[in-house]
Amino acid sequence: MPIINFLRKSLGIALVLPSLCLPAYADESATLRQINDLMKQMNDMKDQMVRMQSTIESQNTVIRQLEKKVGPEVRTISPGAGNQAEFNEQLKGSIGDASKWLKGLKFSGDIKLRYEAQEHTKGSGQRDRNRFRFRLRFGFEKTFSEEAKVGFRIATGSRTYNSSTPSPHNNDTLGPITTTNQTMENNFDLKAANIERVYASYFPKWLKTGPIQSAEFTAGKFGNPFEEGSTMMIWDRDVTPEGVYEKFTGQIYKNERLDLKGTVLGGQMVLQEGSTSGNDAQLFAVQGGFKPKLTLDGWQKPIEAKNLVSYYGFNGITHYGDYTSAGWNPLSGNDLAAGDFKVIEVYNEVSTEFPSAWRVPKLTLYHDWAQNVADNALLKSRGRGQDMAWSLGAKLGELKNKGSWEASYEYYWIEANSTVSNFVDNDLGGTNRQGTVLRC
Repeated sequence: MPIINFLRKSLGIALVLPSLCLPAYADESATLRQINDLMKQMNDMKDQMVRMQSTIESQNTVIRQLEKKVGPEVRTISPGAGNQAEFNEQLKGSIGDASKWLKGLKFSGDIKLRYEAQEHTKGSGQRDRNRFRFRLRFGFEKTFSEEAKVGFRIATGSRTYNSSTPSPHNNDTLGPITTTNQTMENNFDLKAANIERVYASYFPKWLKTGPIQSAEFTAGKFGNPFEEGSTMMIWDRDVTPEGVYEKFTGQIYKNERLDLKGTVLGGQMVLQEGSTSGNDAQLFAVQGGFKPKLTLDGWQKPIEAKNLVSYYGFNGITHYGDYTSAGWNPLSGNDLAAGDFKVIEVYNEVSTEFPSAWRVPKLTLYHDWAQNVADNALLKSRGRGQDMAWSLGAKLGELKNKGSWEASYEYYWIEANSTVSNFVDNDLGGTNRQGTVLRC
């Protein structure tokens, strides 16, 4: 290469010229040794240059081969300032119109492994149990705009409806509807997965007027919107109602200290469709109340409260063929003895986050009370009424983000006909219960 040849000549001249300027009185042998050393160094440098030239030529050969295989120059563009349009164009060229579908798309899922030990008192007629269980859930949600979204979720859990054995305390399903846990059994048999949710929601912006801040209309099979004003003495968190609901929230009053919001929720839900046996059964429910936030001096965040009242009208569910399980609701013949379930529930909650210097996690206190006000709900079995339920609880922490935790204590008193046993928390075991629950 021309540059390397020029360096060779220049270096040779630079090394030889100093030898011509040696003093006349210098020792001739010492001068010759010095010249020989300089010539040796120059030869070593020439050898290094030859090796460098060979390496460069080899690298150029490899680069040319790669260019032939890869083809045109490939550039990576990040969707930053000035590059968004070009990034979108390249993405569209790669996946076509599917890029539009990716916007607003969200996947979710979780896995749970669980061990249960159940011990029963002697003479109860029930066997002790040791079982291992798991839960798998996978969901999809697509937001089309600020006003519309759809979604679904698949979950484990077997369901086989059988209304031919309406005996009390008997679940007529393989696994009650209040759990998505799947038991490990049956010699490694395959496990079932079912549609847990499938829904479409509409959030009309045109209804955001005056005090109304949000409005929602949802139809399908969905997460229970009434959970916010209830504990598990009424609703197990795995129950997913079917039908439609409407929810509105609004601003009632606001100043520097108090932020008071109101909420109204209505639901029209299908319990049973009696085309072949039994009758049509439905749930008509309404919930309303207040959500105040109070700001105190020196407090890290506002003190929040919920004061909600709900009414559940279970129409037709007590008739034979219209309930999936009697659970712990007493029977009268083949029908549920309560005759009707018209349940009023009052839920109160207060929570606060203390100043960070206190090093105390978020604290939540709550109380829930419910009564079946149907005329024939007062079944005087065992010498007492059977139409009331209440619970009291406290929770530390909050499961919200990665690394967060919570622990809770709850006490429950649930009389036999206070509510529909089939929907009460699976771990509590239905109605006709009292006791303490610790969770962490």
